[in-house]
Amino acid sequence: MDSQNYVDGINRRLLLVIVGVVLMLALVFGISITTSKSRSQWDASIGDILERDFRVTLAGVIAEARLKGNVSFVEIQGRKIKVNRAGRPMVAGLNNEPDCGAIWFQVMGFEPNNRSYPVSPVVVTKKVDDRKTVACRFYGMSGDFFDYTPDPIK
Repeated sequence: MDSQNYVDGINRRLLLVIVGVVLMLALVFGISITTSKSRSQWDASIGDILERDFRVTLAGVIAEARLKGNVSFVEIQGRKIKVNRAGRPMVAGLNNEPDCGAIWFQVMGFEPNNRSYPVSPVVVTKKVDDRKTVACRFYGMSGDFFDYTPDPIK
């Protein structure tokens, strides 16, 4: 009987170890899922804040350009921002398309590939009312995006 009790004890310990490992894995998995969800919500809220800040600064640039009249530069928050005839920030790149990264840097004051708030600027062509227009699309960390059209559609 002693050897049977010995084997039963080993089996119980092995079962307890297996149950403990499974519980630890379930706990780690649950924490990982919760952290991932809160991280994506955090990224989305940062994207919303960046879009709001971009649009607020943009409104200030347009207002300042309209107040001053026909200007090619506007100074906002100590930064010189190049504007087009419509008073909207515009930096032309290749093929006279907007240089979206330079526009972002002028308006926001930091590079779009900043480690804390990475944004990916992309030039897109949009068709509105049978008219093609070129715009900048700024993608945030969570895949959300917003568009900026340097040449307003009339």
